[in-house]
Amino acid sequence: MSRSKWAKEEIDKLVKHYTDTPWQHLTKILPTRSQHAVYNKAQVLGLQKSRVGYGYHTINESFFQNWSPEIAYILGVIAADGCVCHDMTLKRYRLGITSKDFNWLQEIKRTIESEHPIRKCIVRLQSGVHIVFKFDIESKKIVQDLLKLGIFPRKSLTLKFPNVPDRCLNHFVRGYFDGDGHVHTYMKWGKYPCIQLSFYGTKEFLVSLNQKIAESVGCTIRNINQGKGIYELRYNTREAEKVLGWMYKDVPICLFRKYHVYARYIKTRKLTRL
Repeated sequence: MSRSKWAKEEIDKLVKHYTDTPWQHLTKILPTRSQHAVYNKAQVLGLQKSRVGYGYHTINESFFQNWSPEIAYILGVIAADGCVCHDMTLKRYRLGITSKDFNWLQEIKRTIESEHPIRKCIVRLQSGVHIVFKFDIESKKIVQDLLKLGIFPRKSLTLKFPNVPDRCLNHFVRGYFDGDGHVHTYMKWGKYPCIQLSFYGTKEFLVSLNQKIAESVGCTIRNINQGKGIYELRYNTREAEKVLGWMYKDVPICLFRKYHVYARYIKTRKLTRL
């Protein structure tokens, strides 16, 4: 059927839907035509797809326009785990997020209303071979909005704390923590549950984060520890509890693997204090 003459009704549908409709939907609109046949006919008709996203997948390009808990969280994730590409010469604008947590990336994808695929990648490091998942978006509008919000290319060396509204601050910090933070528990003297929380990043970013958390939670200003090419902001049991409780207040989205560490700690602590 793909090689048969196109009916007027098919051509009308193609003209109406081709520009902004993802390929997976086009095949449902034109079920008897292959993707190759649809593409060739579109070229004959002079139709072009709108480059709304990488591989012509759709996304809510207005997502970063107005502050909300979800926007603040995703911005925090990108500040920690994202990669922004802004190449004026090649006219390329891309955002990439990489993680070993497939389900978490699915939730991020759902939140920003994207149809971009999540790809499985094999990474070879000194510690061995690892499987990670990558989520790429090619969108000039998304990247331009991120630049306005303070997320720039090569941010691992230059990241500064963005201007986040106070009402969204805990969501931004939780997103950054889910991307570039660590939490673990241990038993002191074999019977007292303890918890430790760490953030990693540039010194300038962590100094600002330190101040923001102190103002919001009432913690003391902490020392910024320097490791091998990386800086760490660390909180121990009492203050870690305050910061985590503040971060997980009114949660619309989070990385459950890290949240469950905190939730189990709270449950264990209550039992040991009975």
